[in-house]
Amino acid sequence: MELEKNTARIRHICAFLSKGGGTLQEMLDWVNRRLENNGDREIGQRVLETCISKLRKGDFEHSRRDEEIKKGQSMFPVVVIDKKYYRWDPALKEFPIFGSLDEDERFTLPFLVGILERYKSIPSVLKILEELPGIFNVDKKDMESSSAIIHGGAMMYDNNNDRFQEALIQCVIKILSHISMGDWIEFNYSKVHENRQITSLHEVAPLQIRLYENYYYLIATDKKQKKVLQFRVDQIHRLRVDLANQDDEVFQNKFNRKELEHALDLKSRFNNTLGVWIHHANDSLHEIDIEFTDWAASYIRHLKFHPSQQVISEDEQSNKIVIRFKLLMSPESNSDEETDDKSVYKEKSRNFELSFLLGRFRGFAKVLSVRPA
Repeated sequence: MELEKNTARIRHICAFLSKGGGTLQEMLDWVNRRLENNGDREIGQRVLETCISKLRKGDFEHSRRDEEIKKGQSMFPVVVIDKKYYRWDPALKEFPIFGSLDEDERFTLPFLVGILERYKSIPSVLKILEELPGIFNVDKKDMESSSAIIHGGAMMYDNNNDRFQEALIQCVIKILSHISMGDWIEFNYSKVHENRQITSLHEVAPLQIRLYENYYYLIATDKKQKKVLQFRVDQIHRLRVDLANQDDEVFQNKFNRKELEHALDLKSRFNNTLGVWIHHANDSLHEIDIEFTDWAASYIRHLKFHPSQQVISEDEQSNKIVIRFKLLMSPESNSDEETDDKSVYKEKSRNFELSFLLGRFRGFAKVLSVRPA
């Protein structure tokens, strides 16, 4: 307990020295103000001098604690000028690294908590949120400031189930456990374009969970292990996933995930798609140039929707920007309706995810060209 107290005090001393140092009294006032903010008891000059001595020796909890130093030398030299001004040795290249946060890092904690709050239905995230104060020696005041940062966006819900998001997360976690164990699984599934009451049984080897546009997708393969399949997890009937029928010879042995991923080339499967779309073998890579104007130009300027995305030209005066994507496109079809409106891709487009992306920009996004890459 005393070691923890000394480490906390030394952390404040190091923050004081890192800001340029000062007199012993200024150091004492600095340390005591921070101890008071954390609800800890103030210290006197004698305790402060003891902590400075421990700092020099490295006698506190830090990353180099197990290292030995030569007799008469200091691990973290503190220089005293004119017997009153304390500062770091200018030659010191490595400062103490603590398990807790320094003054500047503490301001990043509310940002982290704000992000994690929306995922606290995940057990491990909830545990992290509960243990953050102890891990980083953070007081209640710092934790409460997380309410100053609000992270918006769509959340998963169901009008008939108040705990739908929690149940969905539990289903995802269960699938992840089956992926880890190499288990074949089965579930009833409703296709996204069909009546929810219509379900079909699927028996698959689960390979990945991908999060795209707020939805969780299961990437899997079928019994023959030759085809990559995609399922939206929230469409799994009652969010129930079970082990596949063990009486079937196909499922007697567990699958090897690494071997399957290699055989299906899963690592590069989604390199040239915007999200989770499973492209056909005859789809080919194309360069698509799109001009964004007005508010759409400002919107897309600092958002990268795909690794291939690059700025081709920009006119700040008229607020126009041309963006290029390299994506897989399906072959042109003669049955597609002819249209002069290329501001968005229609339903019969050659890339549905690109159509979905551009649809939000309406007339402020215009497709300039589509050509083989």
